[in-house]
Amino acid sequence: MRFRPCRTYRNGTVASRPGTWHGARMSRSSKPAPIAGGALLALSLIVGTVIGVRQGQPSLGFVYGLGAGIGLVLLVALVDRLRGSR
Repeated sequence: MRFRPCRTYRNGTVASRPGTWHGARMSRSSKPAPIAGGALLALSLIVGTVIGVRQGQPSLGFVYGLGAGIGLVLLVALVDRLRGSR
């Protein structure tokens, strides 16, 4: 099965008219990119569960890991908010 190349329009572009998606410039944001804290939450859940299993209380370790992870996520969100307000 052979594929046909896509049609080209004026001046060799794929778009049918000027000003389409490839003609616009990307805007540069002056705000820094946000920080994600989801990995910290996942890691704290895993570590809390592993510590809980070693202590014979996996559910309690999960809950402690969840508490620590939520605390870390809130801390990251606070730092991100303060960093973005400059």
